[in-house]
Amino acid sequence: MYGQMTKFGAFFDSTLDRLSEAMVFSSLILANPPLSDPIWGLTALVTSILVSYTRARGESLGVSMVAVGIAERAERILILAIATFLNYVWLGVILVALLSIVTIIQRIVHVYRKT
Repeated sequence: MYGQMTKFGAFFDSTLDRLSEAMVFSSLILANPPLSDPIWGLTALVTSILVSYTRARGESLGVSMVAVGIAERAERILILAIATFLNYVWLGVILVALLSIVTIIQRIVHVYRKT
């Protein structure tokens, strides 16, 4: 709003991003009828949060994590949006879970190589 950025603001924004991801996947699992298989929904939730965690931990070690991984937050949201539009939410959740696993592995390998 004021064009100012603070460390706390970045932290708070990141925290709210994780909360919003948890709410989206929880809603897909808890809908009546469920829009996602609970196992895939929980897998997508956990791996989606781990994508962000691996970035944060890598950066905390001084490793640049810019554009590391194929499924960053924007890609995961886009996949879910397109899957919802096409009425294939279950498939979108599975894709998010699988691509998040790939991204986590890519980030682990990246940090390993840089450290």
